[in-house]
Amino acid sequence: MLFILTTVARVGYALLITAVPSFGPKAFVQEMIFRGGFLLAALAAGILCNRLLESLPWRAIGIGLHRNWLRDFLVGSANGIVSLALAAAIGAIGGGLSFSFSGRELLWRVLQTLAVSAVLFVIAALAE
Repeated sequence: MLFILTTVARVGYALLITAVPSFGPKAFVQEMIFRGGFLLAALAAGILCNRLLESLPWRAIGIGLHRNWLRDFLVGSANGIVSLALAAAIGAIGGGLSFSFSGRELLWRVLQTLAVSAVLFVIAALAE
């Protein structure tokens, strides 16, 4: 499923950038195609296995709107953020990472990077 979905998406993307060369931020779109394809394949496989093999409903794969879904989402996101921050801190303390700040549009670029990263991480987490 993953191979078929990502192949179709990548061929579609290749046709799109051939037709419209100025189409959006290419790295982000390519990453979304990969992560989105992975998510769709994981969901399709999970649903098929639940339905065909175990006769379980959609919500049995753990994705569904229930009473405390927002709290669960926020707690899971906070765990991911803390884990990434801890890994970055360990890398910086150990000398493997360095951070520098320059330019006038720093806040805008940081917020933009965080927003794009958040979308990609949510999709990757859902696929897991």
